[in-house]
Amino acid sequence: MTTIHVVAAVIVRDGRFLLVRKRGTSAFMQVGGKLEPGEDARAALVRECAEEIGLVVDPDAVVPWGRFDAPAANEADHTVVADVFAVELPAGFDPEPRAELAEVVWVDPAAPVTTHPVAALSVDLLERAVRQLRSAPAHRPPDGAPRRPGAPLTPHETALLERICAGTWRGAAEARAQLAHARWGGKDHEGDACFVLDVPTEVGLPRIPPHDGGPIAELEVADGETPLGMLELWVEDGVLHSLDYSTYGDDTVETLPGLHQIVE
Repeated sequence: MTTIHVVAAVIVRDGRFLLVRKRGTSAFMQVGGKLEPGEDARAALVRECAEEIGLVVDPDAVVPWGRFDAPAANEADHTVVADVFAVELPAGFDPEPRAELAEVVWVDPAAPVTTHPVAALSVDLLERAVRQLRSAPAHRPPDGAPRRPGAPLTPHETALLERICAGTWRGAAEARAQLAHARWGGKDHEGDACFVLDVPTEVGLPRIPPHDGGPIAELEVADGETPLGMLELWVEDGVLHSLDYSTYGDDTVETLPGLHQIVE
């Protein structure tokens, strides 16, 4: 089966999910498309958003959701492998179909109603959006309000944690079970890219087996061929404790690395 590498934008406003349909096709899907020769995923995302809905995107402001695969909607016997990013719409911006698009729609991710089928990749992303909306607080704090312990993890935090817990190391299965219930527990060191996980131990989740100390799992972070640091998962008393990004340099970093910087 032939593989097609694409980018896809997750765009949500007021709990509704943006889908588009290209002319001459029969499925709704994300804004996005195929990468051009020599183009990286973020550059392709910027180009596709501008071409399809007229949206100017800052490549440094998008949030990686990870890489997903699904049967292609418009090419038989093909699979799409999509680098997916969350993209925020500016206030007052209304997407309009441009270039090859026939229409744009806003749908309820829990019950999408469209005039045509929804592509398999978008179905997967809608289901993920539903899980995140259900875990969100009932009342969103006003813009600029401090983030409180107990708040949901962001999509980017979740994606990094899912990546580091995806290994076969001893305790990985228990870590994944705990991660499904974890929330943001606050900053461990003010001003750097480290945060505590709040795991509700009272629900009877399995404990992670003891290990020899230090982080229980690590992922190398790099910018191309240049090593940047390590993403570290820490455990305390059999429970997920924190995620830490330790750089090789002396400079303190305030943001977590992108998924594209994780060395496979």
